[in-house]
Amino acid sequence: MDEAALPLWMEVVRALGAGLGPLLLFLSAVIAAVIAWKAYRQRKAADELSYRQRKQADDRAEWWRRTQWAIDYASDRDDERTRIGIRALDYLMVSELATEEDIALVRGILDAVIEGSRARDYNGSTGQGEPTAFDPWWCPWKRRGE
Repeated sequence: MDEAALPLWMEVVRALGAGLGPLLLFLSAVIAAVIAWKAYRQRKAADELSYRQRKQADDRAEWWRRTQWAIDYASDRDDERTRIGIRALDYLMVSELATEEDIALVRGILDAVIEGSRARDYNGSTGQGEPTAFDPWWCPWKRRGE
């Protein structure tokens, strides 16, 4: 078919196609760039969330390791180690890593340690021939009004 024989609407489409082709190509490149940028931002946000969750899990694991150490010290028969363990547990209880369940667990352990210390002090022998009275001044949670 000859150019002169083309219908008018085909000539309009042909003329627009020559001008719109590069524009459509540019718009598709812009759309692809926007999609890639959004995918990058989403991936970056997911990586940051993963990092924060991993760090929090590592911090909680370290908190629990320290708590186990403090419980071992608090339940020791040596009074000095018991005091060190109880003070360590007191500091660990006020950490932002401690959940309400953790605090309740530590308080229960501390109560058991105190009861065991009372029983040991009352029933145990001292070098002075009489049992020593339990002195609660070093009970950390008693100082905070609990």
